Amino acid sequence: MKDQNLQMLVSPAQTIAVVGANNRFATLVMLDNLKQMGYQGTIYLVNPRYENIGGIQCYQSLLDIDKDIDVVIGLVNPRLMMEVASAASAIKAKVLVIPGGGYGESGREGEEIQNHILESASKTGMRVVGPNCMGYFDMQNRFTPYIGTLHRPLRPLKKGRVSIVSQSGSVNDAFIASRLGINKIYSTGNEADIKMADYINLLANDPETSVLILYIEAIRDHQAFLRALDLCSSNKKPVIAMKVGRTIKSAAVANAHSGALAGDYRIEKLVLEEHGVIFVDDIDEAVAVAQLLSQPYLPTKKTVSALTVSGGQAGLLLDLAEDYGVEFADFSEDTIRKVGDELPELGVLSNPLDIWGKSSKDFSEVSNLCLTSLTEDPNIGLITVAIDAPNGQGDHEFDFTGTPAKDLAELRKTSDKPFLYFSHIQTEFDPRVLAILDEAQIPVIQGSRNALIACRALFQYADFLDRKNHTRIYSFEQTDQSQPTLLHDDEGRELLENNGFSSPREKVVTALQDAIEYGDSIGYPVVLKAQGLAHKTDVGGVALNINNANELKAAWEGMAHLNSPFYLIQEMVTDGFETILAYKTDVQYGPIVIFGLGGIYTELFNEVVLAVPPISTEKAERMIRSIPMLWKNVQGFRGNPPLDKEALVQSIIQMGKMATEKYEEIVEFEINPLAVRTTGVVALDVLASVKKTVKEHQGELIR
Repeated sequence: MKDQNLQMLVSPAQTIAVVGANNRFATLVMLDNLKQMGYQGTIYLVNPRYENIGGIQCYQSLLDIDKDIDVVIGLVNPRLMMEVASAASAIKAKVLVIPGGGYGESGREGEEIQNHILESASKTGMRVVGPNCMGYFDMQNRFTPYIGTLHRPLRPLKKGRVSIVSQSGSVNDAFIASRLGINKIYSTGNEADIKMADYINLLANDPETSVLILYIEAIRDHQAFLRALDLCSSNKKPVIAMKVGRTIKSAAVANAHSGALAGDYRIEKLVLEEHGVIFVDDIDEAVAVAQLLSQPYLPTKKTVSALTVSGGQAGLLLDLAEDYGVEFADFSEDTIRKVGDELPELGVLSNPLDIWGKSSKDFSEVSNLCLTSLTEDPNIGLITVAIDAPNGQGDHEFDFTGTPAKDLAELRKTSDKPFLYFSHIQTEFDPRVLAILDEAQIPVIQGSRNALIACRALFQYADFLDRKNHTRIYSFEQTDQSQPTLLHDDEGRELLENNGFSSPREKVVTALQDAIEYGDSIGYPVVLKAQGLAHKTDVGGVALNINNANELKAAWEGMAHLNSPFYLIQEMVTDGFETILAYKTDVQYGPIVIFGLGGIYTELFNEVVLAVPPISTEKAERMIRSIPMLWKNVQGFRGNPPLDKEALVQSIIQMGKMATEKYEEIVEFEINPLAVRTTGVVALDVLASVKKTVKEHQGELIR
């Protein structure tokens, strides 16, 4: 019954009851929304203080209504809402919508009220939207139990194929005010019952939704969330996300707002991107990306062309494109020949292609020839027109700006390439240009920055679909969250050896004389390390470049304050670029491989990249290239010989295998530094920790 009732959120509701209806804003705007949307069902109002509101009869109680009620929305305070929930459950309402705050997000008393409501709902399988939300609306089914303004005379709501799931109700207002074509919006609130993952699942199977936008403050059921994302990717529905919590302050706001703690942003972003999510930084970007991805065409090449009428704007586009990682295509020889023969006045053709005032031919002829040639060019994946067409322009200007729009609309009938028309500045478009493009279902974006971000997102999504066909996603169940326990250093080194990592010559000793004898036997310089410490360097537990027995004795005595029972004396490695290679098991998302600058540079520069295992050769190479200082040294920097990239790649791959295939009990394994040499790599130090519950069996881990 609960699953069946959940489907009401994407189904036509025949009846709605508004409890606590009055002559104030929330009631009036919701009734207006239902009227403007053309809702064909029956509206019941409940408030013993009124006989009618707006000509609609008011009932004393929900229990007085002798018809089946699909959806109840409660506009009362939290304590009265407990009675409303009990009555709604008694009449077997399918969905209860609870706007307003004062529930689980507000403290112990509010949480008790929220739990009481859930207990009432569970008796009949009634589903609860919220609390602390604004409701939802469904353009397809013309149903709007939503307390925010949807209809503005100068900015009518536009129906489209983008659906939004938001943990902030007011964020939806910005989407509603945009030109975005919207299908459904769900304001999830506290998600006491229906979680964000549930809404995503509904939309993944909704034939009227092509693109999803998520505003995320906190994810409550991580594995269900990832499964919902996978359903979207299986159904080829892009998911765009804004996630607050990148900074300490924003994470604190998210906690206060939604009643849930924000997760580690870097890890969360990484994992969600592995499942196809496209992250954006603000609402403008979300709207732009959704507009481009809502058209059904994907590029076969990750390159773009732009037809423009300004050489200056073309130069600005090229600079911006480099900033955002968008590649302008090199025109094919056929395109150069075809356009060059017909329009020799254009001179050397470059991309973006400036066609303004350089030909004696009519502008419409130039536009048509160029856009047709670019559309047929196999080097180009995405066709764009970059021309300002501001609202208020005269007829002469419209003849100029509308001509490429008409050309794109005509080419849309025969081409399967994605098209885009964008302005250089964020300004309202001429409605005549919009009408041409909207009818042809060609996306329109305001501002070249947003347009290029959208282009990058389209290429990112196409790349994800391509990778998804041959990438295995590691399945993970939530782990024990108890504080991990460090493994002994010798056990960590045995793990290194068993997994193919080379180490310097070394020996664990307990007495100074043993250290001196070993140092004499292998030759100096050597390194002395106190054992059993996580950050040895910070507490004076590491001595480097020890050149003789006297220096070794001084180093040993200098570490006496650490009271370490064991010391490691190790051959000093004097060459190699120091990196860090590790994995940690996140309690929500599972193993994450960490790679970057190592040694003292790890915390100094914080130049690390994260990856979800398993790690392919291609992914390992991308990780290496993503760290500029390392990549320069791998290639050979300032006359130095190149480093062993292949050995480093294999080490990263092996760390991914350790994380996913071998050692479920190990929650953190770190090689720092891992020295990358001209031939091979060598692990200079290792740190490993295990679940506290398996510490007593740690000897089994290394076999």
